Amino acid sequence: EIALIIGKDDDAAEYDEKIATRKKAIQAAYFNTFDGNFVMNVQGANSFAIDIGLGNEKTYENMKSYYKKLGHYDTGIFATDIVTRQLFKKGDSDLAVDLLTHNGDQGFEHWRQNGATTFHEYWDSNRSRSHNHPMFGAVVAYLFEYLLGIGQKPETAGYRSLEIAPRAMSKFNTMSGSMQTPQGTVSV
Repeated sequence: EIALIIGKDDDAAEYDEKIATRKKAIQAAYFNTFDGNFVMNVQGANSFAIDIGLGNEKTYENMKSYYKKLGHYDTGIFATDIVTRQLFKKGDSDLAVDLLTHNGDQGFEHWRQNGATTFHEYWDSNRSRSHNHPMFGAVVAYLFEYLLGIGQKPETAGYRSLEIAPRAMSKFNTMSGSMQTPQGTVSV
């Protein structure tokens, strides 16, 4: 993607071939055609595949219905980020917010309700060595990108071409915020 943005079309084509080969290998090794899941969707496995363009029409629906039923994250630092981003990207913002605001053991709201003002290293606060650790912090970007809707137009870089498109959700009546970009402050 970056190669195309900066005009290196030949490099992009070379990488596209390598990516296609690797995707086929991943699909062959880990995808269950009978149910549309990667590695039984354990700890967000489907989200990783969806994120790189793998799976079929069932794969995303399996991920979405699994987290809707579960009601909280069962993921580590990488899949928490990817599950949340995929839900927002595919228009399931309310489910993403439900996961983000879950008040159970594996939830950010649980941390907040118990006095946390920073991110912990593990979901289980008693196990955490660090209570000021960015391990689960990647999801903060989605508060700006999806809830406030501050984003870049596709195939652009450096916030030179903005797109403001907040996601409407039933959980919030109003929301406001700002973000510093290379082009200056953007407020919504």
